[in-house]
Amino acid sequence: MSDPIIRPLALDDLEGAFRLSTCNGWNQRLDDWRMLLRLAPAGAFAAVADAREASIVGTAIGIDYGRFAWIAMMLVDPAYRRRGIGRRLLEAAMHTVPSDLPIRLDATPLGQPLYQQYGFEDEATLSRQVRDARLTETPEARRRPASALVRPLTDADLSVVIEQDCDTFGGTRGSLLEWAFHGAPQYAHAIRTDDGVMQYCLGRPGRLFDQIGPVV
Repeated sequence: MSDPIIRPLALDDLEGAFRLSTCNGWNQRLDDWRMLLRLAPAGAFAAVADAREASIVGTAIGIDYGRFAWIAMMLVDPAYRRRGIGRRLLEAAMHTVPSDLPIRLDATPLGQPLYQQYGFEDEATLSRQVRDARLTETPEARRRPASALVRPLTDADLSVVIEQDCDTFGGTRGSLLEWAFHGAPQYAHAIRTDDGVMQYCLGRPGRLFDQIGPVV
């Protein structure tokens, strides 16, 4: 069996990339893959089984957020693991971002040993929580006075949110916030305090469940 080839991820590859994330149980939709490729076209890579096939067996995307970089969608087909594909994809994605930027990623238990070999250290622990769709809002929640301050996020608000978010997030992700706002306006809400600070929430639909965030 020949070694898979690492090459740039192309628009025609996205159906295969979506199949890969789906078989790994991830929440991304095809539209999420399109957004990520637009966000970092030079940092997106695919592993293909061989030169004669277009079968996608691995992916990785290096994203430059200005003040730091992020490695996203590090995936390898289970049938092709333990062959160094993840290592090659990680290196390809890391080499496309500016060398003077710190690099972050979300590490699953499966990928953590690899990342540690490249000097990645734990920065925070991620906790994912799921709400049963059958639950309804409690009377106590409806009586909260603060809820009256919450309103739908508007286009005018978005420019303020993007400006503030640079400091909160520590990088520039305006195009990502715009995509979330226009793709799922039902989740976009804001509170503007008396001193002009914008507090905001966005979200996105997913393949398995909708996802809330960022909440700032």
